Amino acid sequence: MNKIAEKIISIMNEEELFEKILASYENDSQTLSSGAEANMLKWKEIVGCLNSEEQKRWDEIKKIFVKNKVAKGDDKLGQMVSILSNLTENLEMIKDVLAKE
Repeated sequence: MNKIAEKIISIMNEEELFEKILASYENDSQTLSSGAEANMLKWKEIVGCLNSEEQKRWDEIKKIFVKNKVAKGDDKLGQMVSILSNLTENLEMIKDVLAKE
C-alpha cells in the first residue's frame, strides 16, 4: 500500500485513483508465482472490473481447477463420473461441429 500511496496526488478523481491501484496490482502480480493470472483475475472479479475476455478466461481457470480437484481426489467414483462427463462434453462438441458443416 505504501507504493500505491506514494503515487497518489490529491487532485486525482476516483477513476484516476482506481487506475493507479489497478496498475499497481497488475505490476505486482507479474512477479508472483504461477497463480499470478488467477490471482489478478480473482481480484478484478471482486472489484467488478473484469472485461468479457477476462471473464471467459477466469471461468475457464475455475473450471480447470474443479476438474483437477476431482481428478486428484480419493473418490474413485467421482473420478469416473468426471471422466465420463468430459467424454460426454467432447462428444457434444463433435456433434455441434458436424451439425454446422
